[in-house]
Amino acid sequence: DKSDPETAAKLYEKLITEDKVDLILGPYSSPVTLPASTVSEKYKYPMIIGGASATEIWTRGYKYAFGIYGMAPTYLDGAIDIAKKQGYKTVAAINENSAFAKDTIKGAIDKAKAAGLTVVFQEEYSRDVKDLTPVLTKIKALNPDVLLGGTYGADATLIVRQAKDLNWAPKMIAMTVGPGLPDFGDTLKGDAEYVFGSTQWEPAVKAPGSPEFVAAFKAKYGYEPGYHGAGAFAAGQLLEQAVKKAGTIDNEKIRDALATMEAATIYGQYKVDATGAQAGKILFLIQWQKGKRVLVWPDD
Repeated sequence: DKSDPETAAKLYEKLITEDKVDLILGPYSSPVTLPASTVSEKYKYPMIIGGASATEIWTRGYKYAFGIYGMAPTYLDGAIDIAKKQGYKTVAAINENSAFAKDTIKGAIDKAKAAGLTVVFQEEYSRDVKDLTPVLTKIKALNPDVLLGGTYGADATLIVRQAKDLNWAPKMIAMTVGPGLPDFGDTLKGDAEYVFGSTQWEPAVKAPGSPEFVAAFKAKYGYEPGYHGAGAFAAGQLLEQAVKKAGTIDNEKIRDALATMEAATIYGQYKVDATGAQAGKILFLIQWQKGKRVLVWPDD
């Protein structure tokens, strides 16, 4: 779908009306999932969403959308908790102007304020941003303890590189998605050190079947999976379990199964609320240490 929302919507329309597939799985990212799930809702096809977490997906009254990700507003909970425990006082926040990124930063700012931290700066940037130096220069002048980023991949890398160019290192940098990707460290090398990132899952998370999945993935692709690959695999596991519980590939019966079942996947427990949003999963926080993603939150 080229990460293009309009293209994704057309492809799901084709899958359902022309190819007449029996079952579907959701695409990647919240901006793409929003229109794609509108198509699946229109045709009453249950969609397991294994690649998106924006609140807006589940506030539209849809009956056929089911999430496996922890929700976007909780992505940076661990960063706020660590910042408070470290005695940090001030926070700056920047984010891409998309549904997911807005959602994560709003949640983080609310949590920061509730924790007694002072938010000294907040600004959004466009999806195709190529230069964040002007924004980072403004933030550097305020010298906050913590920089939070509602990011994806390229923009997270850009923030780290351009902060270095400005010779600015806040006490803590924590961002969504980007630092949780395997190639974050490959791209930035030593500059990735100490950066925090939110993650839905890591190879070290203990869940049934997870070690076997990690070993098989690594054998096939030559590197350990990140949470996106694991989420996609878990969505497949969940669809399999829903079909078995329904005893049929009838969409209505699968929908009913997904709405009521509790299931175990490599991702952890699946349980949704009345809107179809994931209600049984927490988010984790990693930090890049010596070239590896290390789980650092929650404390246990």
